[in-house]
Amino acid sequence: MAASSSLGAEAPDAPELQHEFAPAPGEAAPAMGDEIVAPPYDKSHDITQGVSCYICTTFTTRSWASLLEHLRAKHKLKRSLFKGTYLLEQAKPEFAAKAKAQYQGRKAKGVAKCDESKAKADATVKVEDGAGAAAEKNAPAEWKEMTVWVLCAGGVPVSPLQCSLANPTGANPAAPRPSDEPSPGAPLAPGSALAPPAPRAVEPTATIGGHALPVVKIRQKYLDAVPPKPSLSGGRSGGWPVAMKQEGVTVKAFQEWLEDEKCLKDDHKKDHLRGVARLMHMLETDIHPIVSEDVASDPRVLVSMYIHDTHKAVFKLPFMHPIYTWTRKLMDAFKSFCEWQIKVVGKRAVTSGDPKWSKYKECITLLVSDLSDGVSKRIGSEKDARDIKRNLFDAQRVAAFPPVAVMQTAVHKASDGKARASSLRTCQGWA
Repeated sequence: MAASSSLGAEAPDAPELQHEFAPAPGEAAPAMGDEIVAPPYDKSHDITQGVSCYICTTFTTRSWASLLEHLRAKHKLKRSLFKGTYLLEQAKPEFAAKAKAQYQGRKAKGVAKCDESKAKADATVKVEDGAGAAAEKNAPAEWKEMTVWVLCAGGVPVSPLQCSLANPTGANPAAPRPSDEPSPGAPLAPGSALAPPAPRAVEPTATIGGHALPVVKIRQKYLDAVPPKPSLSGGRSGGWPVAMKQEGVTVKAFQEWLEDEKCLKDDHKKDHLRGVARLMHMLETDIHPIVSEDVASDPRVLVSMYIHDTHKAVFKLPFMHPIYTWTRKLMDAFKSFCEWQIKVVGKRAVTSGDPKWSKYKECITLLVSDLSDGVSKRIGSEKDARDIKRNLFDAQRVAAFPPVAVMQTAVHKASDGKARASSLRTCQGWA
């Protein structure tokens, strides 16, 4: 709750304030030494009649919560001063009631918005009845090409499909535009500006054995990501360009397979899990980011990546250049993940008898073959060149060291200095 969180958060430390305050009429001022005392309010204070601040006495309120917030914000009182006080006990119910009212308001606003969206969606699927409604009812059904309005999200029709013959937005253009449908019976010359535009091409969805595959693409935030500055002279490059949470896309079955079958431990296992998590975080299926274990473990994601060559586009991103060390680690994790999926779909192909699983296994196997060719070779060549540069840099640093005799002299001097300091402390202790 927003109000409760503001009460529980620790106020920033501030210099101790010195106040001279005047007591309210009929009240005795609480004794104060070098520091401000805890709020002196008790049952004798009637909040309905208004209670004044015991420090400045210029602020008067009829709410315990308002008084507490005033002391925290205006006078910078620490949280420890309110523990066990009458003021805090009376303010807590008020904070809870305020937070509950805010929550109910947000909830009612969200319900109203959902109802409005649902009503608008229902209106789009209704076709207005015309004069020829009876004739249409008795006429035989047939497929006919025509122009309709289709509800889309991100340029792709939503599921389930929603369409309307009339403009659902209510727009009534005054003049015809190139995108408007010509009136029935009007002559239309070839190449006329009023000719209806060709329908926009929608990316086809691949199918295997009659089963549709999701369209797997790279998320826009990764397409716009700026690559970090690469490491030079043995330094370190920047971090992963997009913030993410690994736990959201960690496949538990894959993790167990790494431990039991691959016998990976510690850093090697973490590198594989982190690599798969980063790969899945880069992708989206049908404009929805992959943020759940169920979607990440679906073998159709890898099959669609192979069909649409998404894996090639991933390693063409600027921050996936072989010069970065995480590219090699992500590649190793990617191939291990494919190997695990091949075993999973292979077992299903044997047990279920459905031919689609054999097709899935074949696609993922070809995906591993693609990953093991050009991209892996470029990553290996870059690693070898980087190791050579690093070895030369280390050799230059070693060559720059002073001679052994000079270093030994420095070590003897340091040892003698420590011995003299230790003797001096011993003598001082006996003195």
